[in-house]
Amino acid sequence: MTAAPRTSLPGLLAARAAETPNAVALTFHDLGIWNPVSWAELADRVAHAANVLAQSGVGRSEVVALIGDNRPEWIVADLAIQAVGAVSLPLRPDFSPERMATLCRQHEARHFIVGDQQQFDKIVPVLEQGTLVHTTPMVLIFEPRGISGTELDATRALIWEKALASTSAGRLGDRTDQLTDHTICTHTVVIENSGDGLVTVEVTQESAGSLVAAAISLKSSLDIHAGDQLYPFANLADPTERSLCEVLGLLVGSIVNLGEGGLLTTLESRSVQPTIAHVPAAELNRMHSDIVAKRAKRGIRRLAVNRVLRGARGEVSRASLPDLVVTYSLGAAWVVTSLIVHSAFRSINGGIRLGIIATLGTVVLAVLVLGGYGVRPFLRKAYGLSRARFLLTGPGVSPDTTKLLSGLKLSPVRERLAHMDVTDSSTTTSAEKTNVTTENQS
Repeated sequence: MTAAPRTSLPGLLAARAAETPNAVALTFHDLGIWNPVSWAELADRVAHAANVLAQSGVGRSEVVALIGDNRPEWIVADLAIQAVGAVSLPLRPDFSPERMATLCRQHEARHFIVGDQQQFDKIVPVLEQGTLVHTTPMVLIFEPRGISGTELDATRALIWEKALASTSAGRLGDRTDQLTDHTICTHTVVIENSGDGLVTVEVTQESAGSLVAAAISLKSSLDIHAGDQLYPFANLADPTERSLCEVLGLLVGSIVNLGEGGLLTTLESRSVQPTIAHVPAAELNRMHSDIVAKRAKRGIRRLAVNRVLRGARGEVSRASLPDLVVTYSLGAAWVVTSLIVHSAFRSINGGIRLGIIATLGTVVLAVLVLGGYGVRPFLRKAYGLSRARFLLTGPGVSPDTTKLLSGLKLSPVRERLAHMDVTDSSTTTSAEKTNVTTENQS
């Protein structure tokens, strides 16, 4: 695939659901179990959600703020917003209420879809400012636990599951037939932490064509195929994460595994072992701190882990020197040599034979420990990175973490994917960029 198909993202979903209805589109983690969702089920949910939005007064070209943690409803909501011809404004849930209000006001977000009570509380000030005079705002909530009935009534908020259950699905293709790849369908918000403690927010309007073109560029760089397992370490509002887990899923049929995140991230990624790993700098630095605190002090692995933490001497491809092959080959060589020594030198004193075997074992162990062999696969698997072909990172990776990644042979490491640089000719003139610099509220 070399050219961007002239269609919308909901159109890609409708086509994929018709082509492979029973194939797994995504899975979600709930109570320790990964639950699959097929392409046909995903298309049905998007059609339901699109009808809810249309009946709630969401009109074409209106902006809908989407704020939530990673979950299937996030992807459904984003595609449903586009299916009715509206424009999504994905915002990270860790934004401060002030920054969230500023972005919603600047980009005229008139409707809101939020994940839970914490995110609902952040948009209440926007609703109370009285700036939404041109329309009655629509508010949808994925998880209403903790929000009182009075608050729901005051904001006319709808509960996601109840709203979807009260409407019919219709046919997603009937809506996608009216959409083109030229129409502005979303905003992308890029956050960069600068050295002076400020956060620059770059907001860019994009069409379906530009999103698909960026995803095609990413596919070419990472060699992503149907069936590849993806796990979003970052929030889906992140442009690169969104390209990997939403747009590329529609294009190539990769499988997205949406976990609960937070403290469960390591456990979830370990069970998934994603094929492509896009791990933000904060998560990588946390991984480094965890290894230093917990792994480097455990018995005989201590020297091996310390060797890995110091980093490799040079850039070595994982494919050229598989650690497991080296580990098991050295172990097998020691066993075979021990048997040969034991049988060929029967006339020698048994203590001497045991000394030779022990010496050989010490040499093998020294090679394994000092070379870091054996511990690298253990660490990569422990953090869900044993199968990852590539590791994409953002700015802010500490030098010590870079050494760790080199020692683990997780390469290449990219400072930042130029997501915003890939646009088609139809969107270049209509793209609107604004830069907002505010104090870091975190």
